[in-house]
Amino acid sequence: MQNDYYQNMDVNSIMYRNNIGNDFMENILKKTEKIKAKVYMSFPYMENNKDKVFEGIIESTGKDYILLNDVSKKEWYLLPLVFMNYIQFEENLDKYL
Repeated sequence: MQNDYYQNMDVNSIMYRNNIGNDFMENILKKTEKIKAKVYMSFPYMENNKDKVFEGIIESTGKDYILLNDVSKKEWYLLPLVFMNYIQFEENLDKYL
């Protein structure tokens, strides 16, 4: 991503541009709670580590966040969806969808 991609944009315009606030995505995330996943995110305003991967079990989701529990590190992450690129699930989702 280019450094100026999110420059001069507020959170609401980013969510609209990425179409994150839709019910479809929220419903899928709700159905995949308690599943192990990798969440790929980009933080455009950070100087170092702009792109980061979080691994863990999806404990809770909402319209604008994912709560992830990394059991191996004993850490919890509250991740804003506005910075999410994509999610990789570690199991087949056919039985959840």
